[in-house]
Amino acid sequence: MLNGAIGPNFAKIQNKRFVFTDPSTPTGPNPAFKIQDANNSGLAMLMQLVGSDGDGDGVITSTPLHGKSLADRVFIDNALLTASATLTANDIDANATFGGLIDIGIDSGFGSISV
Repeated sequence: MLNGAIGPNFAKIQNKRFVFTDPSTPTGPNPAFKIQDANNSGLAMLMQLVGSDGDGDGVITSTPLHGKSLADRVFIDNALLTASATLTANDIDANATFGGLIDIGIDSGFGSISV
């Protein structure tokens, strides 16, 4: 709407900022291109759009529209992570001797553990 009423490319978003360009040549006493609140509404101040063209190039650039990255906006809530594992061994052979008095052995055994 502003571009149609004021001129082409008056307002655009560039590098996450509003950029306002005035192609006209300001006239009158103390000519200046500036943006200010209308009727003390505070909206332009709230959106950080209030400013003036300090260097006379006809361009006013706002502060960044937001300072948040995607990491600031993405989160995980009430997450649940599950995992399972199974260990299986076939054909187990084992022997143990205790003091030469007791021999214990497993021949062709198997085992399984699930977590």
